[in-house]
Amino acid sequence: MTVEEARSQPIDTYVLVTGSIVAHLREEYYTFRDSTGDIRVEIPDGVWAGRPVSPENRVQLVGEVDRNSAGTVYLWTKSLAILE
Repeated sequence: MTVEEARSQPIDTYVLVTGSIVAHLREEYYTFRDSTGDIRVEIPDGVWAGRPVSPENRVQLVGEVDRNSAGTVYLWTKSLAILE
């Protein structure tokens, strides 16, 4: 699924996206990007499992679509796989 498609899914839907983590925003929040756009992702420490990831790495995330109190759609990441 693309970021664009993930953004339009109902809350609590699980999605799989492939792209890059391009920025650390704060705490457990990051910007994920694919060819269709950016989305905020929350990646808990347990999902990172101590693995270093740079914007040059392609990753695959499985996450649950959620929305914060300001209405921003984001993915609550359940698993992360480094592809490259």
